[in-house]
Amino acid sequence: MGTTLRLPLPVVPDVSDPRARQALLDVVADGVPVRMLLDTGTYRSSVPYRDALAGRVQRDASSGSGVFGSGDVNETLVQLGALEWGPLTVRDMTVTMDSAGWPHPPLLGMDVLGSHACHFRFDEGSLELDGPAPSEALLPLQTPSHKTPVVPVHWEETTINAVWDTGAGITLVDQAWAEAHPEIVAIAQEFGTGTDVHGTTSQHPMGRLAPCRIGQATFPEQECGVLDLSGINIEMILGLPLISHANWYMDFPQQRWSNQNS
Repeated sequence: MGTTLRLPLPVVPDVSDPRARQALLDVVADGVPVRMLLDTGTYRSSVPYRDALAGRVQRDASSGSGVFGSGDVNETLVQLGALEWGPLTVRDMTVTMDSAGWPHPPLLGMDVLGSHACHFRFDEGSLELDGPAPSEALLPLQTPSHKTPVVPVHWEETTINAVWDTGAGITLVDQAWAEAHPEIVAIAQEFGTGTDVHGTTSQHPMGRLAPCRIGQATFPEQECGVLDLSGINIEMILGLPLISHANWYMDFPQQRWSNQNS
């Protein structure tokens, strides 16, 4: 690990849904300012379409990255000379170039974060890279360094592994699992609308997720979306409104983590 860096990490309401939250970063990609969404749910970062980058297309490839990755989705891969986020500079990256007019924010993913020990200090609005580990006990992180993190979530008699996805604007729960656990998820009559990183928009029931414990932190009752996640074999995706209730130390290279209520 190198020098400790401190980067801005603002969390703001989603303009399309005031219940949702986004971590939007001001980044410079090959000299051009870009606002990117911090997304631990995707491997490969992306940039908006630019004519200057269109001449650097390496290949079109099927996407298998990200929580909702699908082999049926094509990516246009380009070489980026430098991505600058505050004092952090990453050079010679292969990134996805979004198509012209793509409505979703470009993503900063695990291809950047996975090389670092990341201390997400949501209470301060900052991310510390490669600083000292916190004093509390460190827990094993079962996922590889550049893959989306997965952490255990606990209720009184139930524990599941959930995806830790800063790119999810709200926590998502598999509908079959929610129906089987009414003591944890209260499904409402209200419906919400969500759009994934591939531009697919769908409606789904909303719900209330019971308070839970993750690591050394406790989390209050949360709003959640309830939808069919069976296609990706996931029971729960922790979204940013829940995640940002605590500070998290995620040492991706050494596969260890801890957290603490902010």
